[in-house]
Amino acid sequence: MELLSISVKIILLTTIIIDSGFLIFIFLKRKRGLIYYLLMIHILGILGWAISILLILQYINVFAAKLTFVFAIILAVAKFWFIKVFPENTFPKQIINYWSLLPAFFILIVSFLDGALFREIKVVDGYYINVTNGTYSMPYFIIITYFLIYPLFILFQKYRKGKYNAVIKNQLKYLFAGMTLFFITGLLTNYILPVFFNVYFF
Repeated sequence: MELLSISVKIILLTTIIIDSGFLIFIFLKRKRGLIYYLLMIHILGILGWAISILLILQYINVFAAKLTFVFAIILAVAKFWFIKVFPENTFPKQIINYWSLLPAFFILIVSFLDGALFREIKVVDGYYINVTNGTYSMPYFIIITYFLIYPLFILFQKYRKGKYNAVIKNQLKYLFAGMTLFFITGLLTNYILPVFFNVYFF
């Protein structure tokens, strides 16, 4: 168990180091635009999530546990909007396109409330986190799932439109493959296990 605990922490540290380097690399690029900023926010979300998980495993910090939910919704929303504006690199003009920010903002607020998303937290064997679900665990699951799965439909629709050249269509295919893998892995490890089985395994 000790070896597994150390391995998980090494993976988290590696994630933090790689994400930090990637963030600096993107920040230093001369070419800037909406897509670059959304990508940076997404990487910050992953970075914050990894740091929060590490703090929980090391110190069983309740505030860090709240931050895992905060950073999870930040990275999910950033990814959602990255897909939405790619490759046009501009925000949509119609106000109706921004309705999804309301449930995201709701999750951000309730994440800081005691008992809202979890009631009790404990680290088991030093490598996974067990929590008692809070009042808004199910709404959180529904909202975060929407932000993870809807971009797949957006990518599919963009690919079928046929208005993009071969290079952009290839990028859309790679994004779709990456998003599908991210969705399946994220759904299993961060939402199905915590919400239905109270297990936060890494």
